[in-house]
Amino acid sequence: MTRDRGEAGERIVAFEVPYRIESLQAISAAIRTNFLGIGSLYLSMYELAKRVGDLDIPPAMSNAREFVEKSFLQVDEEKIRECGLEYREVADLPLVSHSSLIEAAVPWAVEFAGHDTLFDALRSFPEEVRRLCRLGGAENLLGAYESVQAIRCLLQSEILAYVRTRRTRRVGLEDLKRLMVAYTLHQPGNEDVLQALRKSMRREPNGSLRQNAVAELLFCRLPRLVEGLTRVDPRLIRAKLLRKLGRIDLTAAQRTNLIGLFEPSTGEWDLLPTLERIRSVAGRIVLADEARRRLCDFIVSLRDEVLRIRRLYDLWFLTSELRRMRKIYTPRNVMECRIAVEESLVRRVVDEITLSFYPTKDWLDLCKGKTSSDCTNWHLGREHLLAPPFFNVRIFRGSDWIGNIYMLDFTRQNGWLLVDRIQIPRGIEAGYVRFFDYLREVFEELFEGVEYEGILMPLRISNHASIQKAFNDYKEKLERRSVRFPSRYRRSFESLSGGGGYYLLASRPKRRTPSGEVAACSERPL
Repeated sequence: MTRDRGEAGERIVAFEVPYRIESLQAISAAIRTNFLGIGSLYLSMYELAKRVGDLDIPPAMSNAREFVEKSFLQVDEEKIRECGLEYREVADLPLVSHSSLIEAAVPWAVEFAGHDTLFDALRSFPEEVRRLCRLGGAENLLGAYESVQAIRCLLQSEILAYVRTRRTRRVGLEDLKRLMVAYTLHQPGNEDVLQALRKSMRREPNGSLRQNAVAELLFCRLPRLVEGLTRVDPRLIRAKLLRKLGRIDLTAAQRTNLIGLFEPSTGEWDLLPTLERIRSVAGRIVLADEARRRLCDFIVSLRDEVLRIRRLYDLWFLTSELRRMRKIYTPRNVMECRIAVEESLVRRVVDEITLSFYPTKDWLDLCKGKTSSDCTNWHLGREHLLAPPFFNVRIFRGSDWIGNIYMLDFTRQNGWLLVDRIQIPRGIEAGYVRFFDYLREVFEELFEGVEYEGILMPLRISNHASIQKAFNDYKEKLERRSVRFPSRYRRSFESLSGGGGYYLLASRPKRRTPSGEVAACSERPL
């Protein structure tokens, strides 16, 4: 709030973020302009301020920084729908560490890129694998061609064996995955990935070029290879089904009706719906129970084989986090890409916004529920404001006051800061990525000068569904604490009425004196 004089010498009060109203004069100015549209509530505010005088400012607020600004990542709902994702799948993605997760899925990529040819790379494999790949005859052009064909046949047969029996036949699974990576890297259509890895080895061993190359290999080129090796021909599936129908005691009309559901023009991606439709019809036709069971089991086995083929790449190479990242990832020519894979993934589904956090305790906090759309009416707001441990952290996006964090300061009693509620208007989008990780960093910076043991949060934390859902998932990572706080405040603050169970969002290591002893302030009992 700034003050200056107008032409007539009348004192003018201008309200600036975070819109503090700390005096009778400021309340009078707000009344004249109906600042924030609070109207008649200002009169009650004025009367209470006259009667109470100065407010009790808790030590945590007195010693906190004036404000903290931080960039948050907000999920773009339209973008994630385009990727086939839901908010919950994106909200906890490790967006700051996914390059290491990606490299961990194909740790041999850089090694194989360092070899001049595919055959050089294969010399690091066990002797049996080299023999199956016919590596010994790869010294001339014809021998090299035969070796490449042998490698492709070996990969195909081992993959299909795994689909049918859930184990490989002649090559161990780890060697099979390594062989797939080496073969993919040295395919003619993947020179950009190979050259990017080689260039990064010379210039930036851990730079964005390497990250992009490994991501493109994992998310695009490898699945393309697997798809080519395991392409399901619908005509073969149809022929299998036709032979099975011929061995079951069906009438000619039943046989015709069932196979008629599987048109000769059926494409690969129509296979599963077609098989499911045939299974559904087969379950309703007039047929002996045993024959019906055999027919339905056969159709289910065909469906499951197709599913196992399609899921093989995910099973071998992707974790749940990587599967979500692959949905976000966009294929590219990595030699032409200028931004790191981490940044490109973030840009694909989120918008970066800057939020500001201001610790406050002034008369405007009587009406904080007006902005946060919670149930804090005037009377409850009065109880909050007159409670000595209470202060507020106002959240701003630019000049827009978009929410409040109700805080209780018990640092003098037992060393704890307690987050009572995070209140944001329900009409404001609050689908943030890793919201509580970023909020913890805000608190650590905001209360850097405060002596506290930890910052606690209750189970019920917010009026906003997105924030509460994010916390429901996030709290599983946090340590549980049982703490008893003064009972006289329980009627006014929801966080104090939950039976003493809290989650530790942030803690401060015990300070040590120059002599090495633990400072007394860190020995406060619970």
